[in-house]
Amino acid sequence: MADAIALAATVAEPAPPADPTLTVTIGQPAADGLSDPLSVREREIVALLAGGATDAQIAERLFLSVNTVRSHLERIRDKTGARRRPELVRYAIQAGIESVAPST
Repeated sequence: MADAIALAATVAEPAPPADPTLTVTIGQPAADGLSDPLSVREREIVALLAGGATDAQIAERLFLSVNTVRSHLERIRDKTGARRRPELVRYAIQAGIESVAPST
């Protein structure tokens, strides 16, 4: 799984280094006083996605329907501008969202 994350980070277009003052923890406002663009639930979904979970695995882990997970992913894509899963993984890395491996 770590290989997939490393590959996504290297294949994606290079971006400027993340500003350490913008790293936030779940449910906490950013250091500059602005709130994080993602909700706590959206950050949970991104963390699972970054860990390699499928939509179905995310739904099972968070007690949601697959359609609800897909709706969350659409909102996450709208907020982040990341359209594909590898781009969302890159976003998670840059935003300091720690990946969570799906349970088997």
